Amino acid sequence: MNAGGPGGAPQEDSMEIPAPPPVVLVVDDDPAVCRMLEAQLAGWGYAVRIAEGGVAGVDLARFIMSNLGTFGKYAERLTDFIQVMDAALAGADPALAGEVARQRKALKVDFILGDIHRMVAESLEGTDRIRRIVQDLKNFSRLDTAGHQPADLNAVLDSTLNIIWNELKYTVTLKKDYGTLPPTRCNAGQLAQVFMNILVNAAHAIETQGEIAIVTREEAGGWIRVSISDSGCGIPEEKRAKIFEPFFTTKEVGKGTGLGLSIALDIVKKHGGGIGIESAVGQGTTFEIRIPVVE
Repeated sequence: MNAGGPGGAPQEDSMEIPAPPPVVLVVDDDPAVCRMLEAQLAGWGYAVRIAEGGVAGVDLARFIMSNLGTFGKYAERLTDFIQVMDAALAGADPALAGEVARQRKALKVDFILGDIHRMVAESLEGTDRIRRIVQDLKNFSRLDTAGHQPADLNAVLDSTLNIIWNELKYTVTLKKDYGTLPPTRCNAGQLAQVFMNILVNAAHAIETQGEIAIVTREEAGGWIRVSISDSGCGIPEEKRAKIFEPFFTTKEVGKGTGLGLSIALDIVKKHGGGIGIESAVGQGTTFEIRIPVVE
């Protein structure tokens, strides 16, 4: 099945709320990088909403982080106070000290004190991740043609692999067969998102151990082809026709938004290219991304 065709140049910029024509929001579809993520919607109307919401979202994340930080300091003070009380009780009436010790154990005070600090630290980490995600939504809510620069897609692939390597290294043997590619004027950041979405999907299709192969070639007629193959579970024929539809996913509930391939296709189309797919259940899947060479 092939999807793609001519399209306008993608745009990249900025922190401002986008204006027409339609743009694409690009967010990582990797649950490891953003497990709580991603609500991205293509189209200008949705982009405006996301951009507007992004401003409030970043402020809200900062507000929550500030409160969590203060709560953590309060918890530290309470811990210090309890330690002072422990020292004072050491010389108190044995019956009183024994009753306090029993209540402390019954109420699980020591466990709660330790758990509070852990929960605050995890919540701060998670909230900061949300802040960064929302910031990315804002950054990609307007795509400006000024973002198109000559780029080496082999280098873009390597940069993408560096970012997501932690997601691949435990289950994937990676094979790279890079051809010599001409530079092409493109939005390298957006194409990196395409590669990331497809590579992470490939990794998730491999249940235990498997292989991902990346092949790049310059083709006649001024085209660059990037093939990404995996040895994973494959996609049933009845689902292949739907995989580029927004919100369609073959993953379990909670493990994907169903937007990664839809967004990837939209980006590639806006570069004037297309994406093809071949898959066999139990054997794996190959995505072929074709991008025109633009000087």
